[in-house]
Amino acid sequence: MKRLPAAVLKFYALVVASTLTDMALLVGLLWAALKISGSPILLGAVLALSAILPFSLRKLFPQLNTARLSFAAVLLFRGACYLVLAGMAWAQLFDNLSGFVVAAMIVGLLNYITASAFEAANTKLVIAGLVDSQVSAKWMQTASQLGAFSGSFVGGLLLEHTAMSVLVLFAAAVAVLTNGLGLIAKVGPPSPVAVSAATPGQSAVATPELSDGSLYLLCIALGMIGFHIGSFNTLTPVIYQGLNGWTSADFGLASGVAGVGAFAAALLPTPKINVLFFALLIVLADAVLAFAPVPAVSIGVCVLIGFGINHIRIHLRKSMIELARDSHEADHIAALSSVFFILFQSAGPLVLGLAVSNHGWGAAGARPLFVILGTLLFAAVALTGLLRARRAAALQNAH
Repeated sequence: MKRLPAAVLKFYALVVASTLTDMALLVGLLWAALKISGSPILLGAVLALSAILPFSLRKLFPQLNTARLSFAAVLLFRGACYLVLAGMAWAQLFDNLSGFVVAAMIVGLLNYITASAFEAANTKLVIAGLVDSQVSAKWMQTASQLGAFSGSFVGGLLLEHTAMSVLVLFAAAVAVLTNGLGLIAKVGPPSPVAVSAATPGQSAVATPELSDGSLYLLCIALGMIGFHIGSFNTLTPVIYQGLNGWTSADFGLASGVAGVGAFAAALLPTPKINVLFFALLIVLADAVLAFAPVPAVSIGVCVLIGFGINHIRIHLRKSMIELARDSHEADHIAALSSVFFILFQSAGPLVLGLAVSNHGWGAAGARPLFVILGTLLFAAVALTGLLRARRAAALQNAH
C-alpha cells in the first residue's frame, strides 16, 4: 500500500483519539443512566433529544454548520465541551439523572459537530489528491473503529471499578490534551480546493447525483447503520443487565469486540463479495448476540457484527466520497450524512426504549428486536444496490 502523507496520518491519529474519548464517555452515560433510572424509555428519550438538539441548533444558528467553521474552531469547540463536562464531574452532578440529561445534550452537540467536521475533512483530503476514495474510506473507518474499540473497553472497565465522575474526568483530560496537540500540529484538511484539483476520475461525477435520490438513499442506508448502533447501545444493556444479570464490563467488552471486528474489516484487504452478504451476516449475528445464554458466545459473536457493519459502512462512505467534486459539495455531503446518521442513531433508542418498556413488549422483546433491526438494515443496503444497478443499466442503454 502506498505510504500516506504525514498530514493524512496526523488526521487519522486525531480521529482515533477523539473517537476513543467520545465512545468511553458514551458507554459510561448509557450504562449509568439506565442503572440510575431503570427506564429504557427515559434512556431512549434522552439519547434522541441529544440528537434533536444539535439538529435544531444548526437550523437556528447556521454558524454551527461545520461548513462555516474552521477545523481549528472545531477542535476548540471540542475542548470547551469537555471542560464543561469535567466541571460537572468535579461538582458531582453525575450522581443524579438531571446531570445525565445535561451531559447528553452536550455530547449530542459534540458528536454532531465532530462527525460532520471529520467526514468533510476526510473527503477534502481525497479532493486534494492526498489519498484516493477507497483508501480514505478504509483508513477513516479503521481510525474510527480503533478509537471506538479502545473507548468502549476503557469506558466499561473504568465504570466497573470507579465512579462515573472519574470516567468523565479521564475522558476530558485525554480530549483536552489531544485537541491541544491537534491545534499545535495544525491537523486538518488543506485549504479549499477547486474542482480542477479533483483527483483523476472524480471530475466525471455529475453534480445532479447529489439531488437525484442517490445521496439521500445512501444517507438512509448509513442512517440504518446508525439505527443499528443506537439499538446496540440500548438493547444490549437491557439484555445484559435486565435479562441476563451480567456486568457493565461485559457490555464494554461486547462493544470492544465489535470494534475489533470492525477494525479487522478496515485493515484487511476488501474481499470481492457482494455487500449484501455482510448485511445477511449481521442478521444472523444479531440473533446469536440476543439469544445466547453464555456471555462468551454473546460477546464473541460481536466480532462478526463489527466486521459486517464496517464493510457496509466503508462501501457507503466510498460511494459518498466519490459524489463530491469540491469542498462545497464535501461539506454538504458530510453535513447531510451526519444528520441522517445521528438522527437515526438516536431515534433507535427512543423507539426501542418504548418497545421494550412496560408500555410495549417488555424487556423480553429486546431479543427478537435485534433480528428485526438486522433485517431492516439488510433491506436498506439492498435498495442502494438496486438503485446503482438501475443507473448503470440506464447509462449503458444511453450509450
